[in-house]
Amino acid sequence: MANQKIDEFITKFLEVREQCKDMPLPEARKFLDAFSLKKNENPEPVHEIRDLSVDGVPVRIYIPEGKPPFPAMVYFHGGGWVLGSIVESDGVCRTLCNQTRHVIISTDYRLAPEYHFPKGLDDCYKVARWAQTKASSLGINPEKIGVAGSSAGANLAAATAFMARDIGEPHIAFELLLFPALTSTIDPKVYEMCQDKRYLTLEMMSYFWSLYLGRPEDGEHPYASPLKADSLEGLPPALILVAECDPLCSEGEQYAARLQQEGVKVVLKKYPGMIHNFIQLPLDLPEKDQAFQDIAQFTQQAASTII
Repeated sequence: MANQKIDEFITKFLEVREQCKDMPLPEARKFLDAFSLKKNENPEPVHEIRDLSVDGVPVRIYIPEGKPPFPAMVYFHGGGWVLGSIVESDGVCRTLCNQTRHVIISTDYRLAPEYHFPKGLDDCYKVARWAQTKASSLGINPEKIGVAGSSAGANLAAATAFMARDIGEPHIAFELLLFPALTSTIDPKVYEMCQDKRYLTLEMMSYFWSLYLGRPEDGEHPYASPLKADSLEGLPPALILVAECDPLCSEGEQYAARLQQEGVKVVLKKYPGMIHNFIQLPLDLPEKDQAFQDIAQFTQQAASTII
């Protein structure tokens, strides 16, 4: 990699991945949560944080300073639908809350392979509906609730927006898709040509998709693979972030192009030299600062109904 800081981080990350690769999944999840806490030893202060349960789905709510009602976003963590948690995503949710002045509702959806598609997605949709129905008690504006996520979580955010469109509720004001995984059809050539062949590999993505789907044919459903949808019309405005050295970059670019072609307002931001989900790296990077500025600008415009 051209960026020495990122290259050094990947080397350390590969050591951590090697430590947990033979662990049973429950143990690996705990190990990775502990790793996340360690790399986030001095968490960014947030005005208020609440831990709640939505019909059995744990959520962590981040509330900014100011006077309610606030705009909000329901956030879904990454981890290939297999790993990750509200603990793992705590750092990015704190920053999103402070930078965007939105209430962030981080969702601990059910994971694969214990729960295959669409169980985790059902949890995400449930929390999005709950956020709108309970908006008054949560201090949020029911007309200004978006969905957001990173990687597999961005897949779930896109799918939640699809479900809301098809069912007719809840109202989704915007979708924020960070480095999204959008199709179960994996092109090995993309991974071969990608500048980063260590952090997010073909083997990893194939593994994650196989555990998430349970049945390969489920990958043809647009709620699993939004890029395979017949129509994207009627979806909310979207901000899509992609990284040049991420094998998922082309999926985000293709999705943005389709949204634009089908009349959906979309903003695509691409960050040169960056790897998958770089905004969660424990590194000082100007690209991270720029990404959060881009997110803040988009969400503030969405909250002001400019988009």
